[in-house]
Formats: sequence, structure tokens, C-alpha cells
Amino acid sequence: MMMIRVGFTRLVSSHVRSFVLGPLESVVLLNSTFSRSISTACRIAPVSNLSTRNAAGIITTFSRCFHQQGYHTNEISTDSSSWFISEVKALCSQGQLLEALHLFKGNITLKNAHDLIDYIKFYGGEEFMQLGLQVYSLLISSRIQPSIDICSNLLVLCNEVNPEQTLKLFSDIKRYNLKMDRNIFSQLAYATKKTENKHLAKQLVDILKKGVDFKPSTTNCSAILVNLKSLEDGVWLMDFMFDNGIEIDRNSFIYLLKACSEKGPAALTHAEKVYSRFSNSPFNSNSQTLNLALQMFAKCGEPNKSIEIYDYMIANNITT
Repeated sequence: MMMIRVGFTRLVSSHVRSFVLGPLESVVLLNSTFSRSISTACRIAPVSNLSTRNAAGIITTFSRCFHQQGYHTNEISTDSSSWFISEVKALCSQGQLLEALHLFKGNITLKNAHDLIDYIKFYGGEEFMQLGLQVYSLLISSRIQPSIDICSNLLVLCNEVNPEQTLKLFSDIKRYNLKMDRNIFSQLAYATKKTENKHLAKQLVDILKKGVDFKPSTTNCSAILVNLKSLEDGVWLMDFMFDNGIEIDRNSFIYLLKACSEKGPAALTHAEKVYSRFSNSPFNSNSQTLNLALQMFAKCGEPNKSIEIYDYMIANNITT
């Protein structure tokens, strides 16, 4: 049986004085950093007939011991980040998620967190989402502020499994004053659609009102608009889309026409604006939306406008 001897000697400089892997070529690394020792161990593993999986297990154990002693490799030179993500990929592909987490615990850096979450987002599923959230929590507990890319990739994982987690992440994004970008906004809009969360929809509209340096897509805006509680916010978002060259889709018009109908005469001003946008859209001959417009004006106290729409539909052989 291969005997493995590990020695850690704490120096003021946080260097590991010796790192010995028994018969693995009797390697002794004096005055080397922990990360450099890992890199060397990874290089000598093949010539010692040590499998990558076993090497990962050994180094995971080293990392765990190092972490338990109160050290973090983000306090040391970390020239092994490429090694780290290679080992994480190997562990994740074999379903060894707990081992991957322990490996990260001994190598807590912003870059490692980014690379790990960026990789596992393609797997999806509850287990990988939980791994991503644990990595995220370790960053926070280590007082390392997550980047916008980490949040964006984690949102991808959460949206596929549990969009409610997106709301918690959104709170952190606001708390850390991270700059809102197109990817984050897109994921939040998607979460709004899946959860039908009106509060989140309102917050996203408020973000647009404050100004952003990107142009949201029609899909994103529609997902937000149809989940708004306030008709005023819906009409504002419709105008925002029009002013910024974002196509207003049929679902958005359907929502706005129905919302105006429900408000009755009090919504007449909004109804007229919505109809003005609608009548100049590609959907102005669609029977469903025209019937909704007809009903809207009838309920808003404008029967003459309803008759005008009715006559237009008859003249163009559109079913009423």
C-alpha cells in the first residue's frame, strides 16, 4: 500500500516548508508555497502511476487540513488556478461534488469561484445548484465580494431549478451595488416569467427608469410587462420599448388592452395611448387583439370608438 506522509510547518510567511509524498519520487519541496506544491504534485502523479482521481483525493485532503488549520490559499500565491479548474472538472464529471466543494474550501479565491460556477452551470440540476450556492456562501463568509459574472452564472443555475433562489441573489446584487448588465437583467426577467412575481417585475421596471447602458430584448420586456400589477408601469414600459426601438409583442398588447378594460373609464387616457401604439403595430389586423380593443373602449366609456373598430373589422373581413 502506498504510504503518504504529509508535513505542514507554519512559517510567518505562510509558506509550507515541506510537502512530501512518500515514494512519489521522494519529492521534498523546501520553502515553496502551497499552490506550487500542488502543481508539482499534479505533475509527478502520472510518473508515479497515481491516477488523477486519487491525486485529486489526496490534494483535496491536503486542502481540507490546511483549511481546518485556519489558512486559506487566497492568502498565498495561487499559481495553480488552471490546475484547480482541471481537477474540479474531473471531480464534477465523476459526480464527486462534495470532493469538489472541499477542494474549493482549501482554494477560496474569486477566480476559482468564477471558474467553478461557470463550469457547473452547464450541468444544471438541484445538486449542481446547491454546489454553486455553497461556493457562493463560502465567498461571502470569506469576505470576498462576488463578481457580476458569478452572480449571472449562478442565476442560470437557479432559474433552471428553483427560480425563487433568484430573488435572494437579486438582494445580494443590490446590497453589493453590482452593476446591472444585460445577462443579469435577462435572468431576472426570466425568473419573473417563471415565478409570475409582480414585486420583482416592479423592481426591474424601476431599474429601467433609473437608466441602464444596455437595450433589453423584447422577450425580457414582455416577461416583465405581463407580470406588472400597475397599469401605469405597464404603459410606461410600453413607451420605453417604443422609444428604444424594442418591438412590442402581441402578448404585451393583449395584457395592456385587458388591463385598461378592467380599469374602466378611469383608464381611458391609457387606453387611447395603448390603442395608438397597437394600431401602428404588425398586429393591427389580428382578430383577437382587435376584439379586445373593441371591448376595451366599450368598457372605458367610448362606444363610438368601439363602433369604429367594429366597422374596420367588417370592412376587412376580420371575425368579430
